[in-house]
Order: sequence, then C-alpha cells, then structure tokens
Amino acid sequence: MVDKFPVIEKWKDDDFPLYHFPDGEPQGLEVHPSYVGEYRYVIEVCPFRAWSLLLHHQKDYSLVNAYNLSLMSILTYAEDTEDYLGSVTNLFQKQLLDLSHSPHRVNDQSFSPVVYDVPFSDRYTEVVYIDSNKQEVPQGHTQLFYVANKKEVIIGWRGTEMTETKDLLTDGTFQPLELGCIPKGVCSGFSEKGKVHKGFWDAFHLVTEIQVPKRDDGKTVFAHIIELTQNKKLFVCGHSLGGALALLHSTQLKPYNPCLYTYGMPRLFTQSAVQELTEITHYRHVNEDDFVPSVPFNKDMDNISLQADDKFVGYAIEVFDTAIGTSLSIAGALTAKSVKSLSRDNDPFLHHGKLVYFYALPDSESKLYLLPELNEKTRKETKEFIEQQTKVDKYREQEIRSFFQGDENPTGKRGTGLLDHSSALYAEYIDKRLRELCTLSPDKKLQKKQEDLSFLESEPHSIRAVFQRKKIREYYFLREIDNQLMMTLEVTKNDIRGSIALQRYSEKR
Repeated sequence: MVDKFPVIEKWKDDDFPLYHFPDGEPQGLEVHPSYVGEYRYVIEVCPFRAWSLLLHHQKDYSLVNAYNLSLMSILTYAEDTEDYLGSVTNLFQKQLLDLSHSPHRVNDQSFSPVVYDVPFSDRYTEVVYIDSNKQEVPQGHTQLFYVANKKEVIIGWRGTEMTETKDLLTDGTFQPLELGCIPKGVCSGFSEKGKVHKGFWDAFHLVTEIQVPKRDDGKTVFAHIIELTQNKKLFVCGHSLGGALALLHSTQLKPYNPCLYTYGMPRLFTQSAVQELTEITHYRHVNEDDFVPSVPFNKDMDNISLQADDKFVGYAIEVFDTAIGTSLSIAGALTAKSVKSLSRDNDPFLHHGKLVYFYALPDSESKLYLLPELNEKTRKETKEFIEQQTKVDKYREQEIRSFFQGDENPTGKRGTGLLDHSSALYAEYIDKRLRELCTLSPDKKLQKKQEDLSFLESEPHSIRAVFQRKKIREYYFLREIDNQLMMTLEVTKNDIRGSIALQRYSEKR
C-alpha cells in the first residue's frame, strides 16, 4: 500500500521511524487474482501516530505532572548519546515514536511515563540538549534540555553531580547578590528587590551566549526557547541544583506563564525577592530528611566582608555564624556575630513555591504525601470533616501551623538525610502513590475514626493531652491531608485521553 517514503514535516533524520517503516525500501503490496478459490486479504495498517507526555497546565497541583516531570528531572542527568537507551534524544526521537510499547527507560532508570497517542505531526519536533562544558570554549558545568511540539514546551535543568567539583563549588558559592540595577547588582530584569545565590546565578548565565546546535542563524538557546514558547504551554523542572536553575529560568520566562515542578532544590532567593515572584506556579517537593532543601540556611547570609569582596573572611563569618561554627570555635562564633551586627540587612534566604512534603512517620513504616496548599475543593472537604469532631477545629489549625511553616521546610524535617536526595527516590515514591490511586476505586474512602477530643480543651497541660496532641498531628490531621491526594487526579480522570493514559500506565510494570 506504500511504495515510497512520504515527505514528513520537520523530519530531520536520514532514517525513517522504524516502527512505522520497518522495511528499508517500501515495495508496496501486490495482490494477484486467484483461480483456485476465494481468498481474503487482511492488511494491518500502522497508525501514523506517536506518544506524548500527559501534562496539565494549571495552577492546582497535578500528581501526573509531578510524576512525569520527576522523570524529566532524572532525564537531565543522561548524556545525550542517541544510541544510549534512556538519553534525551533516545526518549524523544526513538521511544516516543514506537507505538508497539510504552516508553520505559529514562536515563539509567526503568520508569514508564504517563503518555497518550497523538498524530505523528504533533510529536516533539524540537529536541535540544545543551552542555556548557562541551562548547568550543568550555565554561563551567551547566546542562539542560528542552523539547517542543505544537502545543507544549518542556525544559529540564540538570542538578548537582557529586563527582563534579565545579558543581560543588557552584553550590557552595552562596554569597547573596543584589538583583536590582544598583552598584554590584546583577540587574536581573525581573526584580529590583532582594538577592540571589551567586553560584546559581553564575551557573545559569553560562548558557546566555550559547547558540542552538545544528543551526546557522546564530540564535542563542534562550532566544530559541522564547521563540518556541509563543502560544504554547510551558513546563519547567529540575532536581537539586537543577531546581534552582529551573526557578531562575522561570523568572526569566514569567510572561509565558511557566508551570514549574522542582525536587530537592536548595534555597535560591532571599525573602524580598521571593515576595516579588508569587505569581509563578511552582510546586517544590521535599523527600523526608533530604539535606539539600535546608541550604543555604534560612538566615541572612550577607555581611560587610562579602560586600567588600573579601570572600575568604566573608564566607568564614557565615560559617562561624551557625551552630556548626559555634561548635568549632566559640571565639570565631562571637566574632562572626559581632561582624553580622554591623550589617543593616535582614533579608534571609527563603524558599519559593508551594511545599509538597514526603513525610516518613516516626516509629512507623508509613510515609505520607502532604500538600499543605490543597486546592479549594480539597481544603473545603478536609475542613468539613474535621469540624464534625468535638472541639477540634482550633486544634487542627494549631497543629498544622506548628508542623508547616508556610512554604518553608516543615518542623518534622531534620535536614540530615543525604541518602534522601536522589532524584530516583523522588520519582519512585510519586510512582508508588500514583499506581496505588490508579487501582483505588473512586468511591472507596478510608475509614475516619471518630474521637472525643474535648479533653484537649479541658485538660490542655495534662500528659494525656500532650501525647494525644502529637498523635493527632501525625496520625490524624496529616493522614487526612494525605487522603486528599486522590483529588489531584481528578483533572486527569475527567479527560478521556487522561483516563486511557492512566489505564495504560497502571497496567505496566
């Protein structure tokens, strides 16, 4: 039926997709009349379609977004070799073009993203990988990829590689730089207030002058991304250092309404800057006691020595102005506090974005998926249930506030878990919960135990009240928030493409 190769719009490779064109040379199909009897010919027609990642561009949290973008954050760590199963090019130009099975390899990890099929013309036609260290004049160690189809653009930034000294130096160069157009300010263009982590700012701007590979027009990467983003839905993601770079990029792309999901990212901006950037949709995931979201510390980390370019003394002051520094030298700590008192600033590093916390309950194997910022419907349902309990409402508010500190790290996070930082651990837990919810009947509700909690008011200082309050916080209120996770799948299940995609996804592995 096909006797020649078609002209495929924006197809750049010499070879055609193997799934759709298994024969090296199309020969067509000859049918000869039979004189022996009647024959019936059954011809299998290959649909000219491709896979596309399912994503929802919205303000509310989406569990499918969290999962697929966590996989994209893993993908950023892959070297871009076409023959490497799981590389950027391999995923978008090989796996997503093979409808014989779902994509299954992301870097060196086995994961099946949630995908749906689209016409071949709606595939990802732009696939670009950038490494600042592999330019004609290598600079630093910053990597990203971006892909685009007719409707969406996805950008992923690579995080810290523990074997790369340049990455570790980037992380440690925490000096706060003024964002405004003032002497020694970086003139960011998106905020005149607040400060930014110098190492992350410098790493991000290594890409500024890099040109798009395999193009002759000299267009830079950032200009190309802005060109692609016109009239498209924009998604940005990153893990660790990559999360900080993704947030920086999102501030640059703020006019294009980025939807940002980050995993285990450190603090990037100071409080004054964060307050200027509240319009950006950003969900920030923290896994258990992951150490990286605890740095730079939630304090003002600027001083007169750093401002005078005396870096050695300036960084030493900030180190000694911590609990670690005090344990090393009391004299050093006192000196640091004295120098810090001379600074007029009080602009601490602060997290941007809405917190999503994976909380391992103490003395338990249970792990909760907590979204303090629930959508309006979820918040209403949670409140309606809890208000039925005797004298509980105000205690609920007190306990939740005592655990969550706005969008900062929760009080239950100890900040010492280096082993909790892996990008794969983030994806594995999201994958686990998504699969659980895909198999859970929509009308199935967890039993909510009714308790008489009036003694919390009548005996607030009793031993019973103290211990019960802790239990309520960890096993009652937080579980109730965890139980609402199903709500974040509504937008997917109410979409016919999403419903089919979830069914296909849940049948894999």
